[in-house]
Amino acid sequence: MLRCHIVLSDSQAASEVMAQCKSNSNRFGTSVLEALTQEQSLVTSLHQLSESCDHKLWSQALDIASKLCSEVPESPSLAEKRIEILVNTAATAGSDSAKTLNEIASATLKFPLCGGIWYWYGVQQLKHSSNFQDVEAASRSLQRAVSLSGIEGNAAAKQELQKVRYLESKAAMATAYQKSKRWRQAVAELTMLLTLNGVSKGLKRMFTCMRAKAFMALDRWMECMSDATYLLNHATTDDEVVEAYILRAEAFLLGRNREAAIRDARCASGVLPGHSVAAALLRQLEMDANKNNGHDTYRPPTPPPQRKSSSSRAVPPEGAPSPPPPPPAAPSPPPRGRPDSAASARSVPVVVPPHYTSLNVSVSATSAVITKSYLKWHPDRWTSSSAADVLVAEEVFKKLNTAYHTLTDDALRLAYDREHGVRR
Repeated sequence: MLRCHIVLSDSQAASEVMAQCKSNSNRFGTSVLEALTQEQSLVTSLHQLSESCDHKLWSQALDIASKLCSEVPESPSLAEKRIEILVNTAATAGSDSAKTLNEIASATLKFPLCGGIWYWYGVQQLKHSSNFQDVEAASRSLQRAVSLSGIEGNAAAKQELQKVRYLESKAAMATAYQKSKRWRQAVAELTMLLTLNGVSKGLKRMFTCMRAKAFMALDRWMECMSDATYLLNHATTDDEVVEAYILRAEAFLLGRNREAAIRDARCASGVLPGHSVAAALLRQLEMDANKNNGHDTYRPPTPPPQRKSSSSRAVPPEGAPSPPPPPPAAPSPPPRGRPDSAASARSVPVVVPPHYTSLNVSVSATSAVITKSYLKWHPDRWTSSSAADVLVAEEVFKKLNTAYHTLTDDALRLAYDREHGVRR
């Protein structure tokens, strides 16, 4: 692909190039032979426009290039320039929509013998991919680029195609493991996918969401919470934000932090009030909190005690002394409104700060207990585990570093506890 590195520094130079471009385009319709002889001059002008920083100029250049492509369909360099301007325009406008890519696809179909265009299109498809269908489409485009003989950059197209096919195989394997509920293998494949170079932001969000659900199925709430937080920070749509909040709320609930779970569920319902899953989760959490008298500590429900049947009750023998009367009823507890009541003090929910939650220790834990919980994730202790578990342990160990150093330093811990209202 021809490239020119001329950058327009002022509007006057851009106007001159646009005037030249329009002049060339007006003379282009005279004859195909004359058009092809002037093509190099026009392509240079379009290159200068595409290197400028003015989005409006790019749009005008795109209109001119589109017109010329329709008049001279046998000109692959003009079509290639039109596609490049399309992509640059989409990048400047912040648009990764399928509409833009479909417009590029319609341009490539006019020049089926130009392998460079198919290579460019396949790379852009992979760059903006957000699901498996986009990856498959990129693979097909790159396959077509490789199959065309005599194209420039065939080696690059083969290398890109090999990367896409490897990505396809790993993603298919991870999906199969997840469908068969082989969660450990799914985590291993998804972790491998997330470490690959060149994975688009959309695919990273999708793989991270899949891994968070696998962590949840394995009761590894801390890793699930970490992935959900990543999704929340990188979400691009309201649906992704709600899904991240729901995942993190479920992770908090599994980690016995009901108040944080309720907070995230409320955030999810606030983003999309009509979301049925978020509304149902919030309703269930609030009902459970009311049953537990406001305590935010999650406890799994215990089965009710078994009652003996009436036929198995022991009947006292005739003439036996009657059983003693029941003890007097205990005095009713004082009302909750009294601040000096011990019962009222016990009913106040305990809010566990994030550092204690991530290390899975109580606010009264000693430095030895905190160190033991921290070193549990040291990679040296996971040498006998799978490669995926080692990678996860390394990631968690790095993320716990700040919490560990804060809670094992007396001054830092005191300041942290004061900030979060912890009384020990």
